[in-house]
Amino acid sequence: MRALIVTILLFTSASVNAQFESIKRLWESDLERAMALYDEQFYEESIEYFDKVNELQPLDANSYLQLADAHRRLGHLEEARTYYQAVDDVYRIEDENNLLFFAETLLSTGRLEYAREKFELYNSKYPGNDIVKNRLLGIEEYESFFKDSMYTTLSGTPLNTEHREFGLRRYGDTYAFTSAREKDLVIQYDHNRTAESLLDIYVITDRTGLNGELERIRLSNHFKSNDGPFSRYGNEVVVSRSLGYSKEEKVNNLGLFMYRVENGKWELDQPFTYNSSSYTLTHPSFSTGGDTLYYASNMHGGKGGTDIYYSVKVAGVWSEPMNAGAMVNTQGDEIFPFHDGKTLYFSSNGHPGIGGQDIYRININEDGESFVENMGSPINTGYDDFAVFMQGDNGYFASNRPDGKGYDDIYAFRLLPKPPPLPKIATFNLTVLDSLSGRALNDVELSLPTDEAQLDYTADSTGNYTFELLEGQYTIVLHHDHYRDTELALNLERYKTYDETILMPPDINLDIIAPDSIMFKLGDYKLAPTAEAELDVIYESMDLYKNLTLKIEAHTDSRGRAEYNQWLSEMRAKSAADYLVSKGVENSRIVTEGFGESRLLNECKDNVQCSDSEHKVNRRIEFILQKE
Repeated sequence: MRALIVTILLFTSASVNAQFESIKRLWESDLERAMALYDEQFYEESIEYFDKVNELQPLDANSYLQLADAHRRLGHLEEARTYYQAVDDVYRIEDENNLLFFAETLLSTGRLEYAREKFELYNSKYPGNDIVKNRLLGIEEYESFFKDSMYTTLSGTPLNTEHREFGLRRYGDTYAFTSAREKDLVIQYDHNRTAESLLDIYVITDRTGLNGELERIRLSNHFKSNDGPFSRYGNEVVVSRSLGYSKEEKVNNLGLFMYRVENGKWELDQPFTYNSSSYTLTHPSFSTGGDTLYYASNMHGGKGGTDIYYSVKVAGVWSEPMNAGAMVNTQGDEIFPFHDGKTLYFSSNGHPGIGGQDIYRININEDGESFVENMGSPINTGYDDFAVFMQGDNGYFASNRPDGKGYDDIYAFRLLPKPPPLPKIATFNLTVLDSLSGRALNDVELSLPTDEAQLDYTADSTGNYTFELLEGQYTIVLHHDHYRDTELALNLERYKTYDETILMPPDINLDIIAPDSIMFKLGDYKLAPTAEAELDVIYESMDLYKNLTLKIEAHTDSRGRAEYNQWLSEMRAKSAADYLVSKGVENSRIVTEGFGESRLLNECKDNVQCSDSEHKVNRRIEFILQKE
């Protein structure tokens, strides 16, 4: 797309040839000619002479940078990257412009990590450039630009030649586009310091699709002006045309011109009110209702190089240009607007993207908020992709990607239906562990009450549960036959991932109190037959959880001598411990202690009259399981 982004250079072939010949005569060496041609923006010719010199001896760094820039301006991005790379390998490019150009060519040719390095270097040396910030953001999001590629079909069109074709529009059964395919028979003109001729508008007249006969629209002074791109609404046509060449600035600003089509003839109605020799108005596009005109301009007061503007027709008069705003416009170049009645499309090199000019649209998310969406691959590449036109799910755009026929080619595409968007879900990863041993529990049932149903989940072999839930608040109930039910409250936000570990307590008593009448005969410390059943429960827990220790505490009532009661309680604690050791519990895991009548649970101490049942409360043995 090259110089169409902002300005278009305009020369007659006579003046071009005279200037070119004077440059060749002025300097004796090929290198001097190459540099002079580059300075005068004859990029194709300068490359030819740089290459001649380079075949004989390597160019110096400055010449390599000029050669790289010439290729970059002509869209030869792989060649440009090669020459920038050659300089950077030896001298490390750090000046502002060349560093940025080098980073851009790296991005456009897919060297993402290297491009990131150079953009970050630029950002550190020359902070505050929003384009660079968005380039870095685009590299972070790079994979997202390719995620929906399968939902877009793409093909070239029979309109493409070795010349430039772009800006295809359809009006009913008729197609029209802009091209530089034909040279004027009398005088040839060069709009871009290349071998290309001026731009003209072509209409397919026989309504047989893109293979029909072409009619070249010859506007007044067509041999002195680039005509196109354009837009049509009914019989009204607005065309971007040259305003006049500025020798001082070496640019030809563009303006918009209104035409009426009557009986196949295009008659000039009037120039657009806001044309100016000090800035460009180009890339016009009527809204579907014809009452709004979108266009691109580099007029003073914009957000960046070229911004999208629009004017509204009220009572037959177009309003002053209104900037489309910060959502659309950046510090870079926004060009080729198109509005299909619902959505604004445009191209930009200032938003996060794949590289070069990418095509974007204003979309609306699920919350009703507008945002700029990169249309992604295969519509967008690292090269310039622009001039989109949409009708329903079908569209056309232009690109200078290297697999085309010419400088810029027209491509047809179709957006295929996508599967419905994922619901607003959150991902929840839950690990369930035994609170005593820390081992994973893989047979816990998770019950999740919802408004619609009771959903049950079972873990994998490692005790991990992964499930997806709609955003909201939930209570999960964990159940296991040998563990105590546990509840987990959740407050989930959409698209987030949560990780949680739950320690589930086993269904055992860590503090067991048994009456001594079950464990021992009255006045004896030998275990009663009923004691083994009690102790076997404790043994099973200690055998299952090797990290548990046991403290055995024995108590008596206050009747009898205190000394005897102390001895009896100690012997009873020891008898219980001996049984567990005989079953296989390590002696080191058991601690025993007798308290006699020193820890009564009521007021039945010496010289206090109590019933037998009140004394019985104090005759007890306590088993306290503890985690190491």
